[in-house]
Order: sequence, then structure tokens, then C-alpha cells
Amino acid sequence: MTKLLDYNGRPIANGVFSYKRDAAKRTGALANWTPRKVYSRDQEARERSDIIARSINLINDDPHAAGVVDAFATTIIGAGLKPIPSLNSDALGLTKDEVKNIETQQKQIYKEYSLRPDASMKMTDGEIQFLKCRCLFGFGESLEILSYRETPYRRFGTQSQVINPERLKTPADKINDGNIRDGIEVDKWGVPVYYWIKKASKTGQFLSDSSDNFVRVPARKGHRIVVLHDYITKDPEQMRGYPILAPAMRTFREFGDLIGAELTSNVVTSALSLFVESENPGTVANAFMNTDDYDEDDRMQEMTPGQVWYGSPGEKPHLLGANRPGNTFEPFTRLLKKAFSSATGIPLPVLFKDIDGISFAGFRAAMLEAWRVYTYHRTRIGSKDCQTKYNMVMEEAYLKDFLNLPKDDFYENMAAYTNADWYGAPKGDIEPYKAIQADIMKFKAGVKPLERIILEDGGPGVLEVATQIEDELRIYKEKNIPILGEEKKEVEEVQPERGQDE
Repeated sequence: MTKLLDYNGRPIANGVFSYKRDAAKRTGALANWTPRKVYSRDQEARERSDIIARSINLINDDPHAAGVVDAFATTIIGAGLKPIPSLNSDALGLTKDEVKNIETQQKQIYKEYSLRPDASMKMTDGEIQFLKCRCLFGFGESLEILSYRETPYRRFGTQSQVINPERLKTPADKINDGNIRDGIEVDKWGVPVYYWIKKASKTGQFLSDSSDNFVRVPARKGHRIVVLHDYITKDPEQMRGYPILAPAMRTFREFGDLIGAELTSNVVTSALSLFVESENPGTVANAFMNTDDYDEDDRMQEMTPGQVWYGSPGEKPHLLGANRPGNTFEPFTRLLKKAFSSATGIPLPVLFKDIDGISFAGFRAAMLEAWRVYTYHRTRIGSKDCQTKYNMVMEEAYLKDFLNLPKDDFYENMAAYTNADWYGAPKGDIEPYKAIQADIMKFKAGVKPLERIILEDGGPGVLEVATQIEDELRIYKEKNIPILGEEKKEVEEVQPERGQDE
């Protein structure tokens, strides 16, 4: 077999030849394109802080930016994600009835806990989830501290405190500490072990960034999680998150300036509705003055809307028309909105609730694409943050004998005992009848359980629905109220069979 050799007589390795790429050229439009790199963690932290400040400013002042963040929070979380215990009887070595009994207890335990999980006793667990989701997309991350405190107002001591992510930072005198990355102290494997959180001043005054004004909070105590720090990881070795508006932040800002300038132009044009042509403009302007302070150089005066002025010979009024915005304004702004949609991953009709000129099939496709993105975030948040708190609550319930188990093996099978699926508000459908028919066909084909159908529709679960229907049917029978479908059945029963009397 003949081998290809180089000029030194060595075999030529595969892939030694490659083509030059135009993306690396420094001519034409790429001549001045030299992206700047960040060479220190402190510089990276300051840059991220500036991005967050601009993001929050946009959310507070720009209606489109505020709508984007609210759309994510209300769709993903809404009133809150709820757990549906999903225990495996074979894995736990229990009977079906024992598993159902445990799941019923767990539902009641979480329902009680979710009413007062907040350390300040102000928010439910659903409201905490909503706040954290807003922080996740507005600040780029959410920060929650889990602690334990017994109070006479609730049976559970596990409590939650949502912290502003901007309080997580590296103290000024710890910048050269190689183990602290943007406020997070890590071990040699990059596992967070401590979080440096700046204290809040009692008087609201600004505190310096000295380490004396920080609290070094442990990431966990034993197997109990203390700090829940959530962000969307998009880069290797990433330690902090970035707002969802970051890729389109410049466009958002310029779009807001464009809308503001156009609005101002319309206001000015509509107010300046009359122009008077005269040989003596000073005299004309003086006719509108109600004061003796008059400068002959002034040629513009304010008119009260609806005012009538009687001119003199030689003075010609000209009405000004407000021909703004132009014909290209709407297509141009729509193009910018498409850029925002691409940055967030949500189609324009859904993100901005703009259905003008869109077909039925187009809007349905947009809804499905948007729901794919929302489902990803909902699944990630439910299986990460929500499940972590749920595990801690179930552990506390077990230790306080609120959760009665047939076998004393909770810690040996803790993951199996606390397994749950997280569901939120249903996505809805613009063709509900077809959606119901599709669920029925999937159920009959054995590819989708009835439990999941009920949960996706916003119901509590198949057991609760069956119990409710059973109670309702009993009440209807006691009140002698006809039940839909039974009248036809009774008629069929009294009909004689064909040929019976012949």
C-alpha cells in the first residue's frame, strides 16, 4: 500500500489541507470588524453589570421590553407550577394502593406549604416562582435563599427568600482571589461552595464593596440546599446569567428612540396647524399676544385650539397637514419586531400579540413554535428549582410525621419518594374541538394516559376528577335530575328486539 509522504518523508496526516474562510478576511465590510475580548473576571463582571442595568431600564421604561419579559413569566409560570407526585410502586416495593395513599398525602402537604413559603409571609409559592422567572429573563438569573425557621403561623419551617441578583458580587478586597468568580466561591472542580451576597443597609444608604459588608452564604449545609442560583447556561465555564434582551438590546433602545421621535413629531405637527403669510410677520405675531412683553423678532406664537383669527389684507393663512408617519414606517417597525422575535425565540404574532394580516394556519404554527420554547423553560425550572424545594419540604414532612410511609426507608429511596412532574396552565388551542378529539384518539390508542390529558388541560388529576364526577352523579340521581346520555339508553332498553312479536 502506497503512503503519501511530505517533504521530510513523514506520512501526511488527514485534514492537513483546508480552505481559507471569508469570515476571517479583513477587507470590505469586515475590514474594521475586530471584536474585543474580555481578559479578566473583574472586567467581565463589570460588563455584565452594565448589561443588566440597561436591561432593567428597558423593562421599566420601554413597553415592548416590558411586554417580552411579562409574556415569558405569565406563560411559563402564570399562577405557579404545581407538582403531581409520580411514584413507582415497583421501585419502592409497595402496592398500588400504598403508592396512591402516599401521593395523596404529598399533594396535601405541598398545597399547605405553598400558601406560606415566603420568609416575609407575603407571597405564595406560585408568586415566588413568577418573581423568580421575571428575574431570570430580566436580570439573567434568579437568586433564592432557603432557610429554616419555626413560626406559630405555619407547620413547615422551610422558608424562601428571593434576593436581588445584583447583590451577588465579588468584594473589592477579594478581586484577586482566584476561587471567587463574580461573587461565587468555587472549589477546584468549579462547584459553588459559597455565595458572597452584599448586605442591605437598614437606612437604605449605600454600603461600600468591602468584604465586611457581605454575607458569605454556604451553597448547602450537608445535603440541604441553601442557595438556589438559576440561570440559562449558554457558554462553557459560565457562572452568571445574561438577560434575554441582551442580544437585541441596542435594537430595542434605538427602536424606542424611533417611536419616541415619531410620536414627538406627530404632536408638534398637529399643534402647528396654521402658518400665516404676511409682509410684516412681527405685527401678525403681536396680534396673538396677550401681554405687553413682546419681542419683534418672535415669529412663532402659541394658539389655543379652535381659536378664530381675523386677518388683514395681504395676510394669507396656510393649513399644515400632519402627514406622519410615512408609508414605510409600519413595514420598518415590523422588521425590527421580527429581530426581537428572533432574539427571544418567540414568533412575532405571539410575542407582540400582533395578529393583523396573519392567516389561521400561520397563527397556529406560531403558537406551536412559541409553546416549544415555553415548554423548554417550564420543564427546566420545574425539574431544577421547584423540585429542589419540593424535596426539602417532603423531607421535613417525613421528619415531622406529616408523611406516613409503609416502610422506614425514606433516605434510602429519597429520589423515588419525591419524584414528581410539574405542570402549569394549559397552552390553550384555537381549535379546542380538534384538540379534544386528538387527545381521545391518543388515549384510545394507548399512547397518552388520561392523567396527563387532565393535567395538561389544567385539571388536578385523574383521581380527583373521577371522585368529583362520582359525587356529582350521586347528587344528580338524588335530585332526580336526568343525566346526559341516560335518556337515550333507557329508550333503547324498552324497545323490543326486531322480530320478537312477529
